[in-house]
This record gives sequence, structure tokens and C-alpha cells, in this order.
Amino acid sequence: MKQAIIDTGVIVALLNKNDTYHQWAINQWKQVQAPAITCEAVISESCFLLKATYLQEILMSMIEAGAIKTQFQFENNVTKI
Repeated sequence: MKQAIIDTGVIVALLNKNDTYHQWAINQWKQVQAPAITCEAVISESCFLLKATYLQEILMSMIEAGAIKTQFQFENNVTKI
């Protein structure tokens, strides 16, 4: 298991079954040690691209459960990038 910094594309592919990279995202997600790290801008953009309310709710549930955290600060993660 490894920690990961995730961007919009990964979140959208993970939650949207119609995304070309959905299966890839699921396989990668299984290898990630929770929490995955991201930022508020990625969450906002993901919600916009997901459009379906139930997918947005799943994303919010993942955040509430601690699977995704929005405490990303670039200067604190430089060595992980």
C-alpha cells in the first residue's frame, strides 16, 4: 500500500462507470493507503464533471469516511511528488 496525491481525473474515473479509465482507476485505488490526498479545487472540479448528484454524494461520503483528505499543501508534500 502507498499514499497517493490524487487529481480530478482519478476521482472522476473511479466513480464514473462510463469513464474510459474506470477499471484502471479501480485497480489503482485498491493499491492506495487511505487517505488519498487532494485539494479543494480538485473536489470542486470533480463534482462539476461528475454532474450526477448520486456520484457527488459518493465523493462526499468518501471524504467524510476519511478515504480522501483535502489537507494538501504543496510545500509539505514536495518529496512525495
